[in-house]
Amino acid sequence: MEGIIYKKECFILNGILFKIQNDLGTKFLERHYQRALEARLLENKISYQKEFPINIYYANKLLGKFYADFVVYDKIIIELKTTNYISSENIKQMIRYLEATKLKLGLLVNFRVRPIEIKRVINTRIDYKLGIRDIRGRSHL
Repeated sequence: MEGIIYKKECFILNGILFKIQNDLGTKFLERHYQRALEARLLENKISYQKEFPINIYYANKLLGKFYADFVVYDKIIIELKTTNYISSENIKQMIRYLEATKLKLGLLVNFRVRPIEIKRVINTRIDYKLGIRDIRGRSHL
């Protein structure tokens, strides 16, 4: 077993996400939690890209784009939700994002329920032993 992927980063992110829900509660819209997360990422000097574009290709032709809510630390996708539960469709969406970006880890975060629901989604198409890369092409283990 390889251990928890990005353990230190996720510990920090989980603390931030729990703090946001403790401060705001469960009744706001997704965009309000996005703004709160962006403020906390800035405050904590965590690198991030908001509404990160994910290009989808087939046979070297651009088919379209998805937009992930955030990519943090150049290597973790965060998708925020305000729903009764994280659905299989939400998980499939995250898997599509991970496969298209070739990133290893995504966090699905649902602010609607208490306690906050944070689901780790792993890109199993990446061989962890061979190393993983961030969105800038740098290797991480």
